[in-house]
Amino acid sequence: MVHAQSASPRHPIFTALFGMMVLTLGMGVGLFLYTTMMQVMLA
Repeated sequence: MVHAQSASPRHPIFTALFGMMVLTLGMGVGLFLYTTMMQVMLA
């Protein structure tokens, strides 16, 4: 019986770098949105 090979597991360093990239993008977007909202909240 022939089994299909499953996708190789991702390397831990690749996973860590991807996670850092996602967190950096999320924090950048959050900072941009929060900064623009500050003017409205202070008014």
